[in-house]
Amino acid sequence: MKIAVLADPHGNAVALNAVLEDASGIKPDRIVIAGDLVGYGPEPGEVIDIVRGIDAIVIKGNHDESVIRREYTWMNVVAASAAKWTASILDVEHISYLSGLESEMELEIQGRKIGIYHGAPGDPTEYVTEDSRARKLLRESEMDILICGHTHVPMLIMDAGKMFLNPGGIGQPRDGNPDASYAVLDPADLEVEFRRVGYDIQKVQRKILDAGLPDFLAARLSLGI
Repeated sequence: MKIAVLADPHGNAVALNAVLEDASGIKPDRIVIAGDLVGYGPEPGEVIDIVRGIDAIVIKGNHDESVIRREYTWMNVVAASAAKWTASILDVEHISYLSGLESEMELEIQGRKIGIYHGAPGDPTEYVTEDSRARKLLRESEMDILICGHTHVPMLIMDAGKMFLNPGGIGQPRDGNPDASYAVLDPADLEVEFRRVGYDIQKVQRKILDAGLPDFLAARLSLGI
């Protein structure tokens, strides 16, 4: 079985479509999206519509939650500006869809217990960047596989036959590579392939600037930061 593991589209419909097109070539049996459909990017409604149109396991992330609640006090100025703009242009149906998503999911596929979280189990805002933290989460969890997003950086840790997987960011990669990042997981064999997909970054940058979003959100896409 192949599971396409995605995270953090962040309102970047161009990148999401490019990833889904690439994934269609490998014919995944399931698609998982580990949150933050919106925030930062210029096409949040389009991203929600794309996700609603595919058969995917989807959870919400911290930016999704902030837009739902219109609560931005925890954000930096740039993120808050984008979140406020996002909340202002999404219609009731889009907000309702985000509101109906679970914050985390735990399920079993091919005999493997898989936990899907945005940041970390029990905390969608935690950035898991250190190997030691990932290993601790694995040891503390009943899951065989932990899928997390939020950092926008690909990460794979194996510990005692268990896996921590972050597929990297689709809409705003932060590992120095501007290409959209996702992963293909074989849960039975605990094998992962990371994939990078180029897309029309300049098109998205123009959309960001045309929307009046902060210039930095456009500039960072070319740098992968």
